[in-house]
Amino acid sequence: VCGLNLLAINQTTDIFEFIITNTLNNTQEDINWSLDTGDANITSEFTFNLTAYEDIFVYVEHTYGAVGEYSVTAAASNMNHTDSQTINITI
Repeated sequence: VCGLNLLAINQTTDIFEFIITNTLNNTQEDINWSLDTGDANITSEFTFNLTAYEDIFVYVEHTYGAVGEYSVTAAASNMNHTDSQTINITI
């Protein structure tokens, strides 16, 4: 997981972007992702495969219940690997 970024803020509604990259020289299967926004945990509805060195961009919209400071973590995993990235934001 890399490139976790807050793309847009509209009051308490935010759009996040992150990239899941297969840095290995083989296909990774049954990958799922999650985004812990600091007040909710959003997960992928399906799994996917990435061929060697392939990327997938993930975009997630979330509406916060209140303004404040939040720690946001994007994660991706399959049976063999887990990776995550965390950023701090202020709404």
